[in-house]
Amino acid sequence: MKHKHPKTTKRLTAALSLLLILALSLAGCTYPSDTATDDSEPTEVTTTEPAVTTAPVPPADGTDFAALSEAFKAEIEQAYAETLNFREFPGWYAEGDGVVYYYGTYNNCVILYQQALTDSCEYKKVGEELFCHTSGFNIFAYRGGQIVDLSEAYEDGWVDDAAISGIAEQHKLMLKDYFGERYDDIYADLIESYDA
Repeated sequence: MKHKHPKTTKRLTAALSLLLILALSLAGCTYPSDTATDDSEPTEVTTTEPAVTTAPVPPADGTDFAALSEAFKAEIEQAYAETLNFREFPGWYAEGDGVVYYYGTYNNCVILYQQALTDSCEYKKVGEELFCHTSGFNIFAYRGGQIVDLSEAYEDGWVDDAAISGIAEQHKLMLKDYFGERYDDIYADLIESYDA
């Protein structure tokens, strides 16, 4: 009977050891106590369907702020902050901690107002409507992930003349809230200085 050479046996043993180590590492080597199951109850395997992610549905025209979904508000907030290069959204006026007014939804566009940090009177004519304030301001339209100035939204056909009239009424309501009892006098002065 022929005997194998000791070097061959050592090589074979080393190769088998490496294969065993590799197999155990690929199999996720665990201790028997880690994989032990309680045989008294059957193990139930459940599968979960992947979550379907859809963009929040835009609100219908005339939707109140309180009826906006949190997901849709978050979508607007993100687009607003990104478009205007803010670190974060400056907050909703209606929620008591912010400066962005929700003027409503018109032609599937959400209209937003924010006062600027300038202290001179500002006037903006959009369509046949005049928007004014004793300080600077911006009125934006949001649709499909985009924030644009109201005048651009009007020029691009996002909002029509009827929508602009409704937005102008919301602007006047905001001014009445802002100025209180002084609204009539201040608004008359604004119009007079615009016409001059």
